[in-house]
Amino acid sequence: MVFSGVLKNIKGVVQDKVHMQMHQQNLTMAMMDVWSACRADINIMDAMHAASGYSPHMPVPIDTNMILGSKDPVAIECVACEVTGIDTSCVDYFKVAEETGLGNYSLEDIEVVGVSISDNEIV
Repeated sequence: MVFSGVLKNIKGVVQDKVHMQMHQQNLTMAMMDVWSACRADINIMDAMHAASGYSPHMPVPIDTNMILGSKDPVAIECVACEVTGIDTSCVDYFKVAEETGLGNYSLEDIEVVGVSISDNEIV
């Protein structure tokens, strides 16, 4: 996975056996299957000290000093990617998530309230 946030985190609602099976199959489609059965009312992402690189084994910290919240799990991940410098076109499951009606990953259609993406200073 290029990025791991609220969309992948939904795996926390399944049993350990299913969690392992998801990684042995098409993880993107397995995530979408879980989201189709279980949707969060609100998504909170603690990105204060995000990890880049080969996380969780060799993370390189990125201090964003931000906590994000959204009803749209795709939009929250899109904004987090933008802030941390991850090219959203490299996150293959965004398109699948949008196609399944889970959310929106078009920055032009996402309203950011609070500090703007361009004003966020990454340390």
